[in-house]
Amino acid sequence: MHTVNTSKIPPEQNMSIDAFFESVYLPWIKTNRRPSTYKNSRDVWNHHVRALASSERVTLKNVRTFTVQGWLDQIGRSDLSRSSLKRIKSTLSGGFRQAKQLGYFDGVNPV
Repeated sequence: MHTVNTSKIPPEQNMSIDAFFESVYLPWIKTNRRPSTYKNSRDVWNHHVRALASSERVTLKNVRTFTVQGWLDQIGRSDLSRSSLKRIKSTLSGGFRQAKQLGYFDGVNPV
């Protein structure tokens, strides 16, 4: 209960990673960044991260570094180049940075 009572995140902003990326982050990227950045972020989310994030059923505020590292380890087992893995990590980091700026995440960027 202590964690719930001391959280600085309002209840209406406590959402799953899926909900945040699809309803907040990707639309923000689409309106504020280049079309190529949006396409990259959307592709990374749809092809690499969505299945892993939704299978964990963890809320955005409860994601920790070991959670993200587990995702990156699983993604790294496939035949992807080093630059592709960096692109995936960069997209995740940008998502959590945006979540922190908008008040959906409190703490250090776990990526």
